[in-house]
Amino acid sequence: MELNQDFLQAYYITTARELARMVGIRKAPILHHFSESIAGAATIRCFNQEERFLTRNLSLIDDYSRIVFHNSGTTEWLCMRINFLFNLGFFLVLIILVNLPKSAINPSKLLLSLLASEPTS
Repeated sequence: MELNQDFLQAYYITTARELARMVGIRKAPILHHFSESIAGAATIRCFNQEERFLTRNLSLIDDYSRIVFHNSGTTEWLCMRINFLFNLGFFLVLIILVNLPKSAINPSKLLLSLLASEPTS
């Protein structure tokens, strides 16, 4: 069990790093192309190449969006697993507390211990 857990943890960490690297790689061309397009906007309009630059920009954004989608998917997968494990733990503790005999938890002793631990002013 421990070996499987270590394998999954290492696999997730490696995958998350690789996806973060790919996000950075796909974001750089968008920023570069956009800044170059802004700098040369007059020349682009002069040669009537707006459509070509717009198509290239949208293509770069599509590539970036694919990677961000996968990155978001892995994050949601991890959140779902963590929430499931938390809810399972909460459920088990709740079952244990419900099945305890009434004498195991005395609310009056709990209240007295809380009052006794309060600092006096």
